[in-house]
Amino acid sequence: MARGLARVNIPETLGNEFSAYADQVSTRIRRLKTCAEFLFELPINDTPVGTLICTPQGVGKYLVESLNQLTQLKFIDVSNKFQTLATYNRMVEISGNLNSLAIILAEIHHE
Repeated sequence: MARGLARVNIPETLGNEFSAYADQVSTRIRRLKTCAEFLFELPINDTPVGTLICTPQGVGKYLVESLNQLTQLKFIDVSNKFQTLATYNRMVEISGNLNSLAIILAEIHHE
């Protein structure tokens, strides 16, 4: 049963219900795919960040290329390592989208 603005029960077809489920799940998956790109950004560099003390210049690029060859994935060395290391925004976004998808799937299961 769907509820309108007046909070009155309105008959709903099974097709409408599954259409809503499909749309919710596909939206979450689309957002997760967008977020997943951020997982390939690696702030690999030197210590302390950005100063080139202790490691030769270009070590981040070299390590990323080596990881790409070993894993057959497409990691990238981010240009602003301070921003990547200082915040958890991307992980929070991914976690939120995974949590939202889990809730949607649980709702589908319970109905």
